[in-house]
Amino acid sequence: MDNMLFEYKKININNIEYSKPEKDKKNYIARITNNGNSFIVLTNLLKCISDITISDNKAYISLELRKRKDYSLYQFFSEIDEKNISTIFEQSFNWFKKEMPLDVVEDYMKPTIRFKKDKVFIKVNIPYKKDKILIPDSEYLKKGAWICPHLRLNGIRFLNQQHSAEWELVGFLKEEEYQDNHTFYDEDDNNFDQENFINYLDDNISENNNNNISENNNNNISENNNNSISENNNILKEENDKNNILENNLSNNIENKDILENNNIELINNNESNIINEEVLEEVLIEDRNEKELNNKKEKIKKDKKSKKDKNKKMKIKTMHKTIIIN
Repeated sequence: MDNMLFEYKKININNIEYSKPEKDKKNYIARITNNGNSFIVLTNLLKCISDITISDNKAYISLELRKRKDYSLYQFFSEIDEKNISTIFEQSFNWFKKEMPLDVVEDYMKPTIRFKKDKVFIKVNIPYKKDKILIPDSEYLKKGAWICPHLRLNGIRFLNQQHSAEWELVGFLKEEEYQDNHTFYDEDDNNFDQENFINYLDDNISENNNNNISENNNNNISENNNNSISENNNILKEENDKNNILENNLSNNIENKDILENNNIELINNNESNIINEEVLEEVLIEDRNEKELNNKKEKIKKDKKSKKDKNKKMKIKTMHKTIIIN
């Protein structure tokens, strides 16, 4: 694949080719080429409105677009975004095994052109690896510097619920170099209704500022809601704590009641056992008494028998005595 440099005004977006998304680090990217070549374009002279920023092991810089002189460049980036959206929509089943509605693709697609306060700008990546900026003369890239960037469209980067065109700064001309060779890009383009475009940009900037205000208001509302939710949660926690105490007390009361009932049942059982023991004792006493009475009766009968026997014996002796006397 050749790294050819194309003037952006001469790019035919119908010649853009897309590869099937492939794994790249932690996410996926659909590579983009221009007639089999790397998609590298030479743009207008743009102003750096930030220094190089490094975050999450990535480096990037923001470049401002002027309302009049960069109208066609604005159109170019917008057309690329529209081409990306239509391609994702058409290829969604082949790429993701499911069809994505067009409005969903549009919602997921993050525009290349951004608005902030009174600025219209793009944010582009800078080659960065092992804590090093991998681009010549990177020290020139300071806030306020003017450069003619060489931008490579690597492809469409797919993140969670967000897609975006990945533009990377792979080289640049300094302001003096640009003015010597490419000043024709600074000429106004009369093929477009620039006044309407400027009004359109102003409306977008105003809308973006309103969105920021609305976002801040929403954040304040959200913070207030979060505070209210937090207060409500604290109230609910206190109520839950009270309910837990009541439940514990109720549970303890129920447990104590069960213990008391068990004790009562045990006491009743003991009473019943005592009653049974008393009845058994009474029966034993009765048996003992009856046995004693029976023994007494037996003893009396025995004595009576002995007394009768003795009496009979005496009578017999007495009779014998009388017989002896008579004789």
